[in-house]
Amino acid sequence: MPMKIRGYRQEDREILYDICLQTGAAGKNATASFGNSALLGDIYVGPYLRYASQLIFVAEDKEGVAGYIVGVLDSEDWANRLDQDWWPALRAQYPLDPLDQQDGPDRTVADRDCINAIHDPQQTPPELVARYPAHIHMNLLPRLQGRGVGGLMLKRWFDIAVNHGVSSVHIGVSTHNRGGIAFWQKHRFARIDTNSKDEGTLWMGRDLP
Repeated sequence: MPMKIRGYRQEDREILYDICLQTGAAGKNATASFGNSALLGDIYVGPYLRYASQLIFVAEDKEGVAGYIVGVLDSEDWANRLDQDWWPALRAQYPLDPLDQQDGPDRTVADRDCINAIHDPQQTPPELVARYPAHIHMNLLPRLQGRGVGGLMLKRWFDIAVNHGVSSVHIGVSTHNRGGIAFWQKHRFARIDTNSKDEGTLWMGRDLP
């Protein structure tokens, strides 16, 4: 079967979570860092499956789904939605450890970092959202990288965004993910200087189409 890009189906959920984990260490496999393999997906995939599945596309080849793009058209509204409907349930599912148990055997450092992020989510700089209201996340397994698949997925998502009147989009990429930064620059995303104190994230944006 040749590679194709299609809309999300409910049966894709597990593999999207797995792709998120396999690309979760600045583009490299993060599986070994986690005791709980669902945590990363619960932050970066799960809410889109629940509330924005119509804006999810997957890349599928003969071996199965190997990439995805998710996103929303209004990031400010999205943050409010998660504060109300997504994070509270996750906080109950993943309570913070007491200080004297944070280095216990049940949770890895990566687990604890994700749980802390659930209780104190990353804040996208408001000046970035005001200028680039839409946002996306995209991850591809190595077998689809360097084949033009990412560009095709972007075009598919951008076409929908433009049809809904969206004129710009932003992304956040790890400052350690040099390959990812190069990809986004290739596709006309430019670094955006913000007041964010998060030194681990590079914010980038571009106008559409």
